[in-house]
Amino acid sequence: SLRALARQPAFVAVAVLSLALAIGANSAIFSFADALLLRPLPIKNPADVFDVSGATPDNPVEGMSFPDYLDLRDKNRSFTGLAAYRLTTLGVASNPAAPAQIRFASLVSGNFFPVVGVTASTGRVFLAEEATASAEPVAMISHDFWQQNYAGDHSAIGGSLRLNGIVFTIIGVAPAAFTGLDRFVRPSIFVPLAMAQRLAGQPMDPLEDRGRHDLVVKGRLIAGASKESTQAELTTISAALEREYPKTNRNLRITVRTELERRVLQTPQLLALVKMLMGLVALILIIACSNVANLLLARARTRSREIAIRLSIGAGRSRLVRQLMTESFILAVAGGVAGLLVAYGGILLLETLSVPSDPPNVLGVQLDWRVVEFSLLAALGSCIFFGLVPAWQTARTDFVSALKTGEEGASAKRRTFGRDVLVTGQIALAMVVLIAAGMFLAGFRN
Repeated sequence: SLRALARQPAFVAVAVLSLALAIGANSAIFSFADALLLRPLPIKNPADVFDVSGATPDNPVEGMSFPDYLDLRDKNRSFTGLAAYRLTTLGVASNPAAPAQIRFASLVSGNFFPVVGVTASTGRVFLAEEATASAEPVAMISHDFWQQNYAGDHSAIGGSLRLNGIVFTIIGVAPAAFTGLDRFVRPSIFVPLAMAQRLAGQPMDPLEDRGRHDLVVKGRLIAGASKESTQAELTTISAALEREYPKTNRNLRITVRTELERRVLQTPQLLALVKMLMGLVALILIIACSNVANLLLARARTRSREIAIRLSIGAGRSRLVRQLMTESFILAVAGGVAGLLVAYGGILLLETLSVPSDPPNVLGVQLDWRVVEFSLLAALGSCIFFGLVPAWQTARTDFVSALKTGEEGASAKRRTFGRDVLVTGQIALAMVVLIAAGMFLAGFRN
């Protein structure tokens, strides 16, 4: 197969380039979809961690109040632990004399890091006694914040950090891989939830308000517990809370969901965007596969005499199909590898996109093993798509007429008709993609 392809470098170059552009586009958009919806939480065994939130007739993904969280944490038997957090912005100064900058922070329950399975890369996580309002103010910092403000110096542990004018002691640094549990926001600071009143400067403690549903709750299921049995238990608990606190918990049903289910319900417009984008790049891949299939059909005309000789000396048609599919497989793998380079360029472009906000949001598009695996799967799928029919048609050569004339008459006419159909289909699909791309561009500009 390698020798046969080496004899036609121009054909190989055009086929590989066609596949590389299409697979690269698919991989880049998959990385975008991964960042928006699909990527698992950056924690230990993320499949065991479920979202626990409220559901009301007006809001399918309602936050939870701190008193409700405490009741649920103490009464459930399905989770090894329930952790709560909420995002906020704080004025942060790396030393008392420095001017404050607005930074994202995550106010977390005392058991947050043990539940999600994250340990500090330097220093330690919060202790149970530090999760109370009377405790000394302590904070953890993200790995990026540590590098940017302390140059990775371990002497930062035990140092001071001013948050909203209050001096906190730094006790630990989160690992580099842990960027928080939000898809678009990477907190720089982690602070116990018990510090919420001090940081807000309010006379009333917001954690005592059962009507304030602003906490995100994650729970790690115990071994053997199912989502269905857990939901049954949470339904019983939420019904009891509604009876006990009808003013704040009316029609509030506590629901357990996977992380993906929460994301889809919370941002259905992103799901629609991902579907449209993946649909468009799938059309591009179909166009590229049609192009390569057309090239293979054209190449088959020049190989008809070679195929006829192979058949005449005893090669079986199934063996010929395997031979031709092997050549297609080599083209697909080469296109997939080259497509990763195209995908990398596309990801660099996507990384320049930012949501206009202050502080800035982060899309987190990246080239990782999930994108590589997707690229290879796309290459293998394209191999079957563009290689099987041309291989089967070529193996059906009438070798007697082909040996006499170098072309096999009716079969050649059928192949020419098939190539015309493929070209027409490519142009039609290309028009669809161009029109949709123009609409996307106009919408993005608006």
